[in-house]
Amino acid sequence: MSKRLRLLSVARTDIANAFAYYESESRGLGVVFLQILEGLLDHVVEYPEFYPQRIGQTRRALVPRFPYAVFYIVDAEEITILGVRHTKQDPGSMPTA
Repeated sequence: MSKRLRLLSVARTDIANAFAYYESESRGLGVVFLQILEGLLDHVVEYPEFYPQRIGQTRRALVPRFPYAVFYIVDAEEITILGVRHTKQDPGSMPTA
């Protein structure tokens, strides 16, 4: 049984900012980013423990084709997306659930 996916508001902001950046670079590229991110999130829901733990219980999944990583934690009922950060950003600034 799949766990429920929950995105913190900071993660939603991260996604919106990345979308806006890619759209400003090339019309439609933001949409491609969202499509690839959605596929990755589907994989995280299906296989939440596939991706390695990086900081404590926080796991990191790299976004294909884009220099972004999804940081998340898994508990008994849900997967909480803490942030979607550029790989050059400091993951130590990641919020906690």
